[in-house]
Amino acid sequence: MRKLLVVIDMQNDFVDAALGTAEAVSIVDAVKAKISSYPVEDVIATMDTHGETYLETQEGKNLPVVHCVKGTDGWKIRPDIAELLDGAKIYEKPTFGSTALAADLKALSESEEI
Repeated sequence: MRKLLVVIDMQNDFVDAALGTAEAVSIVDAVKAKISSYPVEDVIATMDTHGETYLETQEGKNLPVVHCVKGTDGWKIRPDIAELLDGAKIYEKPTFGSTALAADLKALSESEEI
């Protein structure tokens, strides 16, 4: 059975910028080691992705901290992690989940690849 690794939102804003924490910084080396232990074709990553009007969205009204605005430095995956994701499938998602990722994982499971 094929195993996949899903790397969730290892973006600058979640590690050491707008919503970053010391705890997030502390896991970076472990995340890099885990990514390195998988073939790149078995690694999937997600990116929280918002627009300039984030604060006007339902999420923005409940979490009024501008973060992960597409194209900004905070939106980008940390460079040391991004280099390990070269060739990996990356999903941009406007909220907490990704229907595209779910659909792709379902299709893979139905083809018995995972």
